[in-house]
Amino acid sequence: MADSEKTLKLFTTRVRQLIIQYKNLKQQNEELYEMVDGLESQIKQLKSQIEQQQNDYNSLKMAKMISSSNGGGLFKI
Repeated sequence: MADSEKTLKLFTTRVRQLIIQYKNLKQQNEELYEMVDGLESQIKQLKSQIEQQQNDYNSLKMAKMISSSNGGGLFKI
């Protein structure tokens, strides 16, 4: 086999390897983007829960202050 044929076969093999590697990396990249999207969605949901819990806590704190200022009993008018 001539040197040029060996070089051509080696080049062809390397190109095929690069194509396979590219496809694998592309698939991995897509999976990572899906994971990031899922995590961003989860973060958004958790932030919403934190905000709701902070609102609930503030409401309870306000109710406790009102209750304390009224002598700890029922609301007096």
